[in-house]
Amino acid sequence: MNNTSDGKAMHLIRVVDKSIPISQFVTRLMRHTLTTKHQETRFTHKILPMSHTCLSSMENLKKIAREAIDQFFAPEKETAKKAETKNSTFAVMYKTRGSKNQKMDRMDVINAVVDCMPEGFSVNLDNPDVSVLVQVIGRLTGVAVVAGFNSLSGFNIRTLLASTKTPETS
Repeated sequence: MNNTSDGKAMHLIRVVDKSIPISQFVTRLMRHTLTTKHQETRFTHKILPMSHTCLSSMENLKKIAREAIDQFFAPEKETAKKAETKNSTFAVMYKTRGSKNQKMDRMDVINAVVDCMPEGFSVNLDNPDVSVLVQVIGRLTGVAVVAGFNSLSGFNIRTLLASTKTPETS
């Protein structure tokens, strides 16, 4: 294992069992961290779920964005989700990492994801109810839909724990 102190190490972990909703798993892990105020990992600073991945292209991105969004708003939850989405907000969080992939323009990516969102959502970049995470890592693009991303410090464990600390009195 290569542990670097410069914070530039990235590891991708694949969950083979499709019955495990990775976005919900990471959200629960972060809520548990917030509740217990304890970091369960030694070297992990940030966890970004990618429930759907593909080779980086606009055509592939549109396909997996639609799949991720449809999965998040699954038909069996349709009635409950429609009530929740009436005044719901969303944001597209786009980030490229170690990618010189100029084929996918930032605004084209964001607009493609926006086109996949269900009706009834409005944009809120400061504190959205739902965030669509788009990560371009070299030739790989990953997408996940999560609730409460900003309220959980963008899934940054150290920032999340630092925000819960109370100042010590002298």
